[in-house]
Amino acid sequence: MIQEERYKILETGVHAAEIITASSYSGIKYGNFCIYLYRQLRSYLDQLRLYIFDESLQVLKEEIVCNETGPVQGQDLMPLYLLPQGVYKHGKAIQIHRENTYMLLIPLLTGDQFFGLLILDSSKSWTNSMQYFETLGKSVAMGLHQLDTLHTNRHLLSFFNNTVDIANSFHLANSIEQLVKNFARQAVTPLNFDRVTVYINSRTTQSKSFIFCVTSWGTETEIKKIRNLPEHISEPLPINQNTGYWFPLITNKRKVGLVLFDNLYSHYTIPDSYLYMLAPLCNQFAATVDNIHLFQNIQRAARRDKLTELYNRAYFELQMNQIDREENYPLSFIIGDVNGLKITNDIFGHFEGDVILKEIAAQLKKVCRKDDIIARWGGDEFVILLPKTSEKRAEAIIQATKQRCKEVRNTKIQLSISMGCATKKNGKTELDAIMKKAEERMYRDKLLERTFFRNTFIATMREMLHRNCQEPKDHIDRMNNLSTMLGKALDLSDNDMEELKLLAMLHDIGKVAISSEILNKPGRLNKEEWAEVRKHSEAGYRIAQASPELSRISSFILFHHERWDGEGYPMGKKGKEIPLLSRIIAVIDAYDVMTHERVYKKAMTHEEAVNELITCSGTQFDPEIVDTFLQLQQSMVSV
Repeated sequence: MIQEERYKILETGVHAAEIITASSYSGIKYGNFCIYLYRQLRSYLDQLRLYIFDESLQVLKEEIVCNETGPVQGQDLMPLYLLPQGVYKHGKAIQIHRENTYMLLIPLLTGDQFFGLLILDSSKSWTNSMQYFETLGKSVAMGLHQLDTLHTNRHLLSFFNNTVDIANSFHLANSIEQLVKNFARQAVTPLNFDRVTVYINSRTTQSKSFIFCVTSWGTETEIKKIRNLPEHISEPLPINQNTGYWFPLITNKRKVGLVLFDNLYSHYTIPDSYLYMLAPLCNQFAATVDNIHLFQNIQRAARRDKLTELYNRAYFELQMNQIDREENYPLSFIIGDVNGLKITNDIFGHFEGDVILKEIAAQLKKVCRKDDIIARWGGDEFVILLPKTSEKRAEAIIQATKQRCKEVRNTKIQLSISMGCATKKNGKTELDAIMKKAEERMYRDKLLERTFFRNTFIATMREMLHRNCQEPKDHIDRMNNLSTMLGKALDLSDNDMEELKLLAMLHDIGKVAISSEILNKPGRLNKEEWAEVRKHSEAGYRIAQASPELSRISSFILFHHERWDGEGYPMGKKGKEIPLLSRIIAVIDAYDVMTHERVYKKAMTHEEAVNELITCSGTQFDPEIVDTFLQLQQSMVSV
């Protein structure tokens, strides 16, 4: 239900209460306000029925039935014991579904006094709006209560009318702060209190708690903190011999704040009859606070990027047009592009990529001023609009951002962002041209940063591989020595030898994307864990593809777990379909792993490893490579 519809339900209850107090009892009893209710709510219901409690008979008497044909005198009687206890004891609206009809039972209750029941019949469910109809019921009950006491207490009538006027004004507020101030101002003199204090908690105001106090002699104060603030109250709490009352502001079982109505100086006791009218007033006030909060959240979502909490592109473009004025020159523009986001997403998943984006956003907030406009422009791009900022100052912001990124330690890869800036000094240059110039500088910066980022990225991956897999640091050295000797024995070209050495170093780089708990599990892996481990060849391929220096060995990494018989992974290649360097690295890696202890196994002897290679020759491994490797090992032993 949209916000305007919620307001309509609440306002309908208030206006219905006014109509009740103006009723002359001519014609059908309660007819005027029932007709009004039906006409106002006809888009939500098919039929409205009003029952009034006959205290002497312990029954509810059906007074009016309203539908599209008009109002008629009701004929039904409903014993009180047939009602769900939640309705008449706790004042809760309850929905009952019978066949194709939904019945909403709305108690007409104020304080402890139960007046009757409204039953709304509809073909639609009321689930999302029950709390607002509960408030409507309280307003109607407030009107019924006022009607019963009107002839004995005209002062109460004035009090009630003033609460209705205050409630009617709620929809005029555009913010929670404005609503609170208007409410406190109107509640002091018209309701004849010495002081009214309103507390709205920080969860509702989205910053710090907002506390506002108004006295009958005109003093208005925004209070930073209230001592002895009551907590966990669900009903009015008296203070100072009932000369004051704390009222909870509760909506949908959520506490949004408190209101203190107080006769601190005059010491006039607040009568119980006032409480019956203040309670629904506070309920409506709480509902309005909640609605404004909801509306503000919707507005915020419309202009904010959900992930980073920065402004989004649509809002930024709107602000560009508004801020491009003479008084804001020099107007600087910064654009930044995050380095390594795609490869982070590919290796570690989008959750880790999101961590990168949020950290970059946090660093941008720290280096910029409050009035600077920072936005997420696209997937990995950020933009900043800096009014009254020279190009020199914009460049300083870029350097400060980069330095802060280097100091961040809670991300999988080193934070890095390429940035460029340009400045509009007067109205002669179009802002689009300034943005284009900043973008060109950003791309130049990206070219300069590329080599540094790649080197840092590879070093980070190697360190993570060592840390996650708990591999001995000399494993790479042994792989390098074995690959050099076997490559020469196979008479590889210089280019192939260079690639083989690189492959020996980085063939398992994809394991950085695998959980360390799985990689270092001491026992056998289950089916799901083994499927996860098998992904490391593809992850390594993606890592290598992200770097021109490594892209030439990416396919070798991808296929280094393929088998000679075609039973390997990830693509089931067989024989010489598997690249030569992948077949070579498969043999020397298997030998080194077998002959050295790991967390999940003990080391084999040289003889045991040789026998295993012979056994798997022609099935797992290329037989020619195995023969050459074993001959090489034999010659080393002989020496």
